[in-house]
Amino acid sequence: AERCLDILTYFEGAPMLATFDPANFIQVGQDVPEAFNMLKPYIAYMHVKDANLSDGEVVPAGMGDGHWLLLIENLRNMGYEGYLSLEPHLSNFTGFQELEQETVEKADKSQGAALFRLAAQQLKSLLKEDEIQ
Repeated sequence: AERCLDILTYFEGAPMLATFDPANFIQVGQDVPEAFNMLKPYIAYMHVKDANLSDGEVVPAGMGDGHWLLLIENLRNMGYEGYLSLEPHLSNFTGFQELEQETVEKADKSQGAALFRLAAQQLKSLLKEDEIQ
């Protein structure tokens, strides 16, 4: 986050904003809430994916260490009007078969569609949960 902030402040006053991707920060061992707070004034776009701190594996939002409910709450509180870009980049992550209702063979091209559907369902669930709180 510090390096991102250096770049963004270097161009202070220029139309330079950032895409925030929690999974990228997790994969380098950065605390996501800390990174978000540091970069908040520059966030114009959100990539929606998560990752596990233990191994860097990319998982659907809310299933890793990205603090997605906190991020959604912060976005709402700051009046965020940008996009949430669903970026699952999933492969057959641990637990996929237990979460997916349909049987999907590893070599089957529909696995990508099933994984994207799962990522979309997770995001919808997080947004609903945030509304309740």
